[in-house]
Amino acid sequence: MILTVGIIVAAVLGLIFGSFLNVCITRLPLGESIAWPGSHCRSCNHALPWYMNLPGVSWPALKGRCAYCKERIPARYFLVEVATAALWVGCWLHWCCLYSGGFDADAHLQELSSFPFYEYIPFALLSPVTSALSLWLLLGLAVMDWEGLFLSDWFTISGALAGILWAAISIHIPVLYEIHQQPQVVHQLIIAAAFAGFFLLVRWLYWLLRKQEGLGMGDVKLAAMIGAWLSWEQSLLTLLMAVLSALIYATFLMIRNPEAKKGQIALPFGSFLAGAAIVSYFAGTTIWNRYMQLWHLA
Repeated sequence: MILTVGIIVAAVLGLIFGSFLNVCITRLPLGESIAWPGSHCRSCNHALPWYMNLPGVSWPALKGRCAYCKERIPARYFLVEVATAALWVGCWLHWCCLYSGGFDADAHLQELSSFPFYEYIPFALLSPVTSALSLWLLLGLAVMDWEGLFLSDWFTISGALAGILWAAISIHIPVLYEIHQQPQVVHQLIIAAAFAGFFLLVRWLYWLLRKQEGLGMGDVKLAAMIGAWLSWEQSLLTLLMAVLSALIYATFLMIRNPEAKKGQIALPFGSFLAGAAIVSYFAGTTIWNRYMQLWHLA
């Protein structure tokens, strides 16, 4: 029962927050307010009534076109809403599986019934909620960078601070620390600083060798955010996956576009970095442990 209710709540909230994320993705790179004006068509500026702005429903119902000017509405709006819902449901299932040894959340409640009510509530709600919000920020950053080579400071800096704040708070929640052994805030600060420092070093070396910017400060701030949330194993795996996927994409561009061979096309590395961080959150520990087992056997 709890598992099912959690899935429904996560999916609905994910769709709603995904709709708001679309507003941020569209407006922040342009320096526009995310609060005013209300939802409107970007082509004809016609205000949209609530029934034309239902997350996950309106885009397919309108067949991807504005009801007034008939201009196409980018599929990204629908995809981001669905992706956010999927990520949030994934966070809930990941939490249930991680903390109960499977998907039996009801049995897990029985196991934790000995803890005082005020100690259990933060564990039950804050852990998956904070993870969902961090993934929400990462998804928004991935799309922003892919569409316009832009990484919002509102997302990266606030995400990094939130990760450090969560590490500082969670250590004082007895039930959370006893069961999951949450890392200390100093530990997360070191990972965030090391990850961001590595990117700063790469940025400086690239400038030293080529006398031009090869890595933006937005990527450095994103690295700090990732380090603030993930373990050092997950952060290292994130870096490896991001570099590998970016190299594959760059190779594809060089094959298709001669201009790419001259280094004249910028890569949205933040998109690869944020995407790899999302994968690392769900499967990073498992992938790392499997790799280490294979290395040990070899």
